[in-house]
Amino acid sequence: DLPTHSQVLDGEIAVLAAATPTEFAAGIRTLLDSPELRAAIGARARERAETLYTVPAFETQLLALYTRLGGQEREPEAEALLQPEAPQ
Repeated sequence: DLPTHSQVLDGEIAVLAAATPTEFAAGIRTLLDSPELRAAIGARARERAETLYTVPAFETQLLALYTRLGGQEREPEAEALLQPEAPQ
């Protein structure tokens, strides 16, 4: 659970743990002990990665940035990608 990780990860798609051996081990143990949790986190992480971290998503976000910098209207698809994800 470090700021460098929480730029991309959160509790919906990861088990975040303090950067100590004990807490990190506890996070791993949580996942080892719960196949249902592993599957749910994995599915949400895959969905987010496929939505936000693909080349097409990057291109859409970059185009939206260029459009915003140029003072033009954004495409609706690009606008949606720029909105913060609502908690689930």
